[in-house]
Order: sequence, then C-alpha cells, then structure tokens
Amino acid sequence: MNKIIFAAFAAGAVLGVIVAWRYSVHSSEEETYDEEFDDTNADADDISEESAEEEKSEVQCIVIDEVQRIVIDEGYTAEEAETKDPYVISSDEFGFFDDYEEITLTYYADDILADDQDRIIEDKESIIGRDALSRLTNTDDETVYVRNEKLKVDYEICYDYKQFAEVMDEQPEGYANG
Repeated sequence: MNKIIFAAFAAGAVLGVIVAWRYSVHSSEEETYDEEFDDTNADADDISEESAEEEKSEVQCIVIDEVQRIVIDEGYTAEEAETKDPYVISSDEFGFFDDYEEITLTYYADDILADDQDRIIEDKESIIGRDALSRLTNTDDETVYVRNEKLKVDYEICYDYKQFAEVMDEQPEGYANG
C-alpha cells in the first residue's frame, strides 16, 4: 500500500509540476502577447498620426499650388495686393460698402477730370487709377466705376464729349469755379 500511496503522491507531484509549468508558460505568453499588442498599437498610433500629418501636408501643398496657379492665371501680383491702387469695379459693386463715400466725377474730352463742382482734379492717377480713363477713352463706356480703398471712396466717372472750357463758358453769370 505504501507503494500505491507513493505512486499516487509521485503522480500528483508530476501532475502538479506539469500544471504549474503550463500555467507559467501560458501566463508569460499572455504577457508577451499583451506587450507586443501594446507595442503594435503604439506603433499603429504613431503610424496613423504620421500618416495624418503627411496627408494634411499633402493637402496643404495641393491647396497652395492651386492658389498659386490661380494667382498666376489671373495675372495678380504681390505689388497689386500691397499698394491697393484704385481699380475699376462694376456698377453693381458701386456703393456696396456703407463706410465708403460715393463721389461723381466728370471726365471731359480735353483730358480734364473734375468733381461735381467743376473743380479740376490734377492727380487723376492716384485718385481713380490708370484703367478708368483708358476705359472711358478706348471703349464705348460712358460711365466707369472705380474703388479707391486708400480713400474709402467709390467713384462714378462720367464721360463728357464736350471740352471743359465749353462747359465753363455755358455756366450762368456769377458762377464761381471752386
């Protein structure tokens, strides 16, 4: 009977060692798997963050390229953006801004620009720009609208086929210029 008890005890011990060994191996495999999984997730997070940054950078480059293409195609220059010289606008844009003054000017056939009180404007280019007068003299337009952002003024410029002197001669007696 001692042999049976000893055999049972030995079998139990061997079985215990096997179970313990399996448990420790399985437990360490899980820890290794968890560590590898965490590392893989961290790498995936890093990769996805890097990927998102790269994609964002690519999109920004595409947008910048498209803006540059439009600027070049439309003929815009940095100089135009900085100086804000007066420029021609449509009749629909005239008076669009509430804080802009609206002034009517007359451009006479003898190259005289005058305000509504017939005061001559000497520095035409700085007030209404280059394009406005060219439009009046080289096209069929009889009215041109100009925006001067520096002065916050929208100008309505009407072309008069008469000479300025003729118009002044037609003024009633007692009319004082300016």
